[in-house]
Amino acid sequence: MALSESRPFDCSLIDENDDDLNLIPCEHNGPQWKQIGVQVLWSVGIWFILIISSPFLSSFWKKYSNNQVCPYWVQQYVGTTYRNAHDYRIEVAVCFADGFGSFILLVIWIQKSYEIHKHENLDHYVIEVICVLFCSTHVCFQRIKHNFGIQNAFSLVMFLNCLTLPPLIMQPFGEWSGGSWLTLGYFRAFHWHATMKRLVELNVYDQILSNFAQQCLIAVLECLVVVFFISGTLYVMEGLGDIEGFSDQFIDSGMGEI
Repeated sequence: MALSESRPFDCSLIDENDDDLNLIPCEHNGPQWKQIGVQVLWSVGIWFILIISSPFLSSFWKKYSNNQVCPYWVQQYVGTTYRNAHDYRIEVAVCFADGFGSFILLVIWIQKSYEIHKHENLDHYVIEVICVLFCSTHVCFQRIKHNFGIQNAFSLVMFLNCLTLPPLIMQPFGEWSGGSWLTLGYFRAFHWHATMKRLVELNVYDQILSNFAQQCLIAVLECLVVVFFISGTLYVMEGLGDIEGFSDQFIDSGMGEI
């Protein structure tokens, strides 16, 4: 029996009257392609707003930067694309926040992919929201560092942030938001790797790891990212089954079905 016929994501077996379970609304037929499509549509919409607002934000930021307060803390703690910051402590902090948040989101995504029927846990959702806030600090840092430029808005990093963070916030909401426990959150593996690589570039681990060990760590993370991308995509596509309207149609003939 095909995965799409066995409904692997069906959570109708949950006993919602069980006092031991702390649940948020569950889609009893399991997540569908429609919900993933709505999630992607919202993500692309937010990304589009980020892009079209960039010229206005960049213009405002340049005017704001004419005062004496902003240039100091930006040059001191944030830096720009053409000039490094004098103090990397804030960047290290936001990189740790993004890396830690992305790692926890990845772990929760994997856990939900195994449990399936036990995914609607409010505790998990609260942890995910906190991790989204951690990751958002790095988004804000990068926007400031790039002067809210449109090139940064078009970057792969910003697109993946828009693709992964909003659907996690909208999980408990209805069909209009594509709310579902199944998201494309496994793409946070890319940010986990990117922040760790940046921390290595900032020489954060020089006191505890040799250069060779640091490069080995980055290489291992790169391999894990590839594994997560492939396995996560296969899990989502196989679990959701055929896209409606794209399934094969067979015609009986003298030579069998064609």
